[in-house]
Amino acid sequence: MKLLKIIIGIILISKALFSLDIPINKVINIDIKLGDFSVVEFPFEIKGTNKATFIPHTKNVKDGEKTSVKKLISSNSSADSLTIKRGKNTFTFFPKKFGKLSLVVWGYKEHPVMLNLNVTSNDVSQYYRFVDYSEDLKDAGTFEATSHELTITRLMKYLFNNKVPAGYKNVTEGRQYKLGGLNFSLVTSLMGKKYRGDEWVVKNLGSDNVSLYEEMFYADGIYAISFEASRLKPLEKCRMFIVRKNVE
Repeated sequence: MKLLKIIIGIILISKALFSLDIPINKVINIDIKLGDFSVVEFPFEIKGTNKATFIPHTKNVKDGEKTSVKKLISSNSSADSLTIKRGKNTFTFFPKKFGKLSLVVWGYKEHPVMLNLNVTSNDVSQYYRFVDYSEDLKDAGTFEATSHELTITRLMKYLFNNKVPAGYKNVTEGRQYKLGGLNFSLVTSLMGKKYRGDEWVVKNLGSDNVSLYEEMFYADGIYAISFEASRLKPLEKCRMFIVRKNVE
């Protein structure tokens, strides 16, 4: 049991770095891999669950397909089929057989959550983090509930200081573009309700000095552009900040 707790602790730390963020919903369907640990994290404290039933099958089964069931195994006697460890706001699963499991999870303020698990041999995410984006949007709406000009100024400051406004989501995309002897690398994006802030790194790949002007990059939906430097020598780089309309 102590070894299991240590393993689960390592899983929670390492796999969280590569988690799959999913909006919370009334019904959630996910795949977990046979013979490996999978973690499900909720944005609330788990208050209770139903008495779940594990339904075994002998092959990979997709959602909607019927299973060939020989017997039903209650969660109280399913140690030979599926190990479940419940944390404050997480479940850790270790399936030993192919099968399906449905859990009703209580604790979310809006409604109970139906978690449908399908055990597969496919390579799937092993850390699922469910996010309550409705709360984020409320906070983002509060941040943006000022004048248009003030919201732009504040978001620019957050970008410059590497901070994230309340309710905004920090997204790292890692995109790169080359244009006119310049290389543009997207560092991070701050995603709000109506506004989005992007931080880029601009590098001069040419052999001549390059002057940077905001007017060079304006387009529809872009509210403001700012550079750390107005002129780049060969191979020099600087940060560029863009505040624009958030289009999802």
